[in-house]
Amino acid sequence: RSSKGERSSGTELVQSATDYPFIFRAVDALGNSNTLEGIIGVDVLVIRDGDNLKIQVPSIVFRANQADFVGKDKDPQGGLTQAQIDNNNRVLRRIAQILNKFREYRVTVEGHANPTSRNPPPAEAQADLELSERRAKAVVDFLTGVGVSRGRLSSVGRGSTRPVIVFDDHDNWWKNRRVEFILIK
Repeated sequence: RSSKGERSSGTELVQSATDYPFIFRAVDALGNSNTLEGIIGVDVLVIRDGDNLKIQVPSIVFRANQADFVGKDKDPQGGLTQAQIDNNNRVLRRIAQILNKFREYRVTVEGHANPTSRNPPPAEAQADLELSERRAKAVVDFLTGVGVSRGRLSSVGRGSTRPVIVFDDHDNWWKNRRVEFILIK
């Protein structure tokens, strides 16, 4: 509802293109109770960031230390599950639809990586940067394959220099491995 984005009950910014589980329990005055469990799916959110529009998507999953969506059929040890691949395809196709509605905007695809140490040495920081660049380029290639004009797209890697989750919050590190789409008029 607000231009700053929706927040969960824990005051965490709700992430774009992410599914959130819920449990609803009700007890009446006589002690009768019922429980309902489900998933609330959040669509791709376009938010204002200064003069630009931005889409931040942490739900696109890459293989560890890779810039692709290779499945377990080709990489049994580190490949993605079919559900992860299907979700990547669904989310990126939805983003392509949105980008094609905003045809007057150029789009910079930013890749981000998760920091693997608190103060990464230069070689590790460079590896994170290169990985994030390859991931951003892979997303650009996917988008052009589903109909977004390549002339509108550019890619850049940010490495692990702009985390959205602090290093000590290991349970939520996955949110740092994200792709952001900056729409520039």
